[in-house]
Amino acid sequence: AETTTTHKFILKRGEEISAPFCGSLRLMVSDSGTGMTKEQVEKVFGDGVQFNANDLQKGNGTGLGLHIAKGIMELHNGSLTASSKGLKKGTTFTMTIPLYHLPETENNGIDEETPDPSLSEQ
Repeated sequence: AETTTTHKFILKRGEEISAPFCGSLRLMVSDSGTGMTKEQVEKVFGDGVQFNANDLQKGNGTGLGLHIAKGIMELHNGSLTASSKGLKKGTTFTMTIPLYHLPETENNGIDEETPDPSLSEQ
């Protein structure tokens, strides 16, 4: 039997709605660069983690980006993972986030008074 998972959302106007799970969005980004060891893959999402910072980014990073990104994905019931076949064999990052079917409601919670950012003055 198929199980349907629902999630509660609160719209901008304060209305609470339930929406059934209807699938996932998976985005994979791969490169053929430096790659990582198994130990580095296990640590890459840690707070402040950097590998060879001076060689790879001229020491300008804080090591917070992947840690924060993973946290945001988890807050949205998704995931962010990394994999690598080893040094000099590239790395793949995979983001997965659940999708929900929102029921039809009047303007789906969009605040019509919020200006469109593409129309703002420069």
